[in-house]
Amino acid sequence: QIRPRRGAKLELIEPQWRLQKDNASISAGYKVRSDGGAGQGRLDVHLVWREGLWLVRGVELAPAA
Repeated sequence: QIRPRRGAKLELIEPQWRLQKDNASISAGYKVRSDGGAGQGRLDVHLVWREGLWLVRGVELAPAA
């Protein structure tokens, strides 16, 4: 779960999941809007299945240039 600052709104744009037996990933564009401004970019999250749990293997957050 991504929790932007209080009062901010997060929108994932065209999320694409890739699911396999022991790993998964999601890639999506994002937009955040709040009273303090706005931002956008790309979010990639990589997960691995170990001992009955999905564990985060990596998170990449790339703000738009």
